[in-house]
Amino acid sequence: MALTYGTVVGRFVEFSDLESPLSGKVIFTPTVSQMQFPSETPPVTALQQARVCPVIDGNLYDSTISNPTTDTPLGVSLLASDQPNALPSTVQYKVVFKLDNVTVQPSDVYIDVPANSTVDLANVIPAIDYTHLPVVVSQEERILAQQAAQEAKEA
Repeated sequence: MALTYGTVVGRFVEFSDLESPLSGKVIFTPTVSQMQFPSETPPVTALQQARVCPVIDGNLYDSTISNPTTDTPLGVSLLASDQPNALPSTVQYKVVFKLDNVTVQPSDVYIDVPANSTVDLANVIPAIDYTHLPVVVSQEERILAQQAAQEAKEA
């Protein structure tokens, strides 16, 4: 079978006083559970399952890695999104984050994995736009604003 693959990498840290590498896992679930390769002899049906990949010392590793060394390659090898000889010919991945000891998780995201390329999750996780959030004021600021409004009415 002439399958192509791509790689997904990611680095996850938490900032408090210092940059602290996170641990946990990232789950890659294909959007199709099976692909058929009718032109193979004999024809092949390939089943796809979710891959649960560890985040160790801040780095994303393949699901087969539990104790990485300095020689362990970073990232996860996934079937490329475009498989011209398959039915269906396209697969995407839903990415779910389960990082340990944090109160928020990155948003789930769907990604394409181009053949023979590397996708960095830092470039595809949606950024949160804080410019449209309400302005939060302290109790003291609210009281001063109310007093100023009252004084303006009386003047």
